[in-house]
Amino acid sequence: MNFPTIADAIDRYRDGYLAARNLAPLTRRAYLGDVSELVTFLAEQLQLATIDQVQRCHLERFLAELDRRGLSGVSRARKVATIRGFFAFLVQEGVLVLPPRRSSSRQSGSAPSHACSPSPSTSGC
Repeated sequence: MNFPTIADAIDRYRDGYLAARNLAPLTRRAYLGDVSELVTFLAEQLQLATIDQVQRCHLERFLAELDRRGLSGVSRARKVATIRGFFAFLVQEGVLVLPPRRSSSRQSGSAPSHACSPSPSTSGC
């Protein structure tokens, strides 16, 4: 399967998900900013190029960076919700595929399984 670059995945999110929602302009801008901030971190700090390379540990490193910068709990929570929505959209659109669940005990608020699956092309976790 040919996976899109992380930047292309954001374009799909902006044009497909955000455009289809009745969001206030400031909310739309905030959501796009949150995802763009993640993408910048993934590309510049971790040198990831395609969306399938992203693993849970990469997302955890991003959240640790937000903590290091002293981001407020409310801002951090919005970013987490936005990131979950971003990956859920990519799964819904068929860009990413969730692996079969190993257990039915997964909590509804936990990170998407695809973000936890190791990718052979990904390094640095």
